Amino acid sequence: MLHRSRRFIPAMVLGAMGVSGAIALAADNATEDLRAQVNALTAKVEALEAKQLSNKDVDDTVKSILADADRRSQLLASEGFTAGYNNGKFLIQSADGNYVLQPMLHFQERYNASDRQDVKNDGDSSWSDGFEIRRLKFGFGGNAITPDLTYLFVWATNRGATGTFVTNADTNATASTGAGTLQLEDAWVRYKFAPEWTVQGGQVKDPWSHTNAVSSKRYLAADYSMLDQLLGDGQTFYVQGVALGWQTTPLRAQFVFHDGANSANTDFQDQKYDYGVTGRGEWQISGDNWSQYDQFTSLGNKSDLLIAGIGADYSTGDTQDILYHSVDLQWNPITIPGLSVYGAYIGQAVNNNTTTANAYNYGFMVQAGYLLTQRWEVFGRYDLTILDNKALAAGTVNDISEITTGVNYYIKGHAAKFTADVSYLPDGTGGQSASGMGVLPTSATENEAEVVLRLQFQLLL
Repeated sequence: MLHRSRRFIPAMVLGAMGVSGAIALAADNATEDLRAQVNALTAKVEALEAKQLSNKDVDDTVKSILADADRRSQLLASEGFTAGYNNGKFLIQSADGNYVLQPMLHFQERYNASDRQDVKNDGDSSWSDGFEIRRLKFGFGGNAITPDLTYLFVWATNRGATGTFVTNADTNATASTGAGTLQLEDAWVRYKFAPEWTVQGGQVKDPWSHTNAVSSKRYLAADYSMLDQLLGDGQTFYVQGVALGWQTTPLRAQFVFHDGANSANTDFQDQKYDYGVTGRGEWQISGDNWSQYDQFTSLGNKSDLLIAGIGADYSTGDTQDILYHSVDLQWNPITIPGLSVYGAYIGQAVNNNTTTANAYNYGFMVQAGYLLTQRWEVFGRYDLTILDNKALAAGTVNDISEITTGVNYYIKGHAAKFTADVSYLPDGTGGQSASGMGVLPTSATENEAEVVLRLQFQLLL
């Protein structure tokens, strides 16, 4: 019995060891399974986190694109150029203001009617009316490199009044060869080299009179006067040359050396005149804002304005010398809000070098406007032109007077306005034509009255 017991004990020990090994192996296997499950869960968590991170990236990317699109709608380039509408003007400019480009458009559509007394007796119709595009101009201005270097380039559409008229033999229609063509008006660059001094070069409006300097955008009436037409060549003539300007608060002056009166769009060769010089000085007796002087109305005026001016243009050539000169006064009193008053004397001395038919023509003009509201304005104007008989054929009507009255309706200042006016010429035009302003010629020797009606809409951009 004892022997069998001794043999049984080792067997039990070996059995126990086997069981323990099996248990240990099972435990190891369970651990490996648990580790594998943990690893699998970890991988799933990392995948979920990666997916969440990816979604966040997408959201951030979308936000970045939207922000960039919004920024680019305001910026033209990374350098900081901006585009928009400021102070009634469209413009493109750099963030530092050194570069500015301002496009512009000037549009006037007009209904014009003229009734001339007794011209039917001369084989002409007494009544003429119709629509026309009186002015269509476009261009751009601004500054470059520095705010002190400014520029302006403007082209105007030829309305055909001064073109060559031809008749189509097939349709019997008459048209102007010049109608619709473009003509350069302003083309200049100006540099402010000192606080009070500027130098300017190019093609500019001759500044000898205030009426010539004020833009047709800012007239009281639909157009300039007969005085301006007859003695100032329409008061819109341009010259090519260089100008020196000086301006302080109370005083300013300008001197221009140019190719001669009406030398626009000519080359360097002598045209009608060899050369010309222009000088003008202005004294701001009351007020401190020169920009108010750029219009005849008191629209938008915030301070008193009283300015006296004097100017002259002398142009000389082989056949004639001519001296344009003017003295004028403008008053926009803040004590009488809405009132605007302007008066001018204009003279024209012509010296013919080939004949003895020298002449001195002169006249004056007064006008006034009154703002009933900030939209409605009434105005009146009277001008008289006296032509020298020595330069006219015998019996020619030489005293031409004009009475104009009308109303302005400002939809949005000068940018959108409607003008209606009536002009009465009691003695006619003495054979003179001013079709640009709607006045047709009457008899040169008879006092034939004329009435002109103008209805005009203006749009500025």
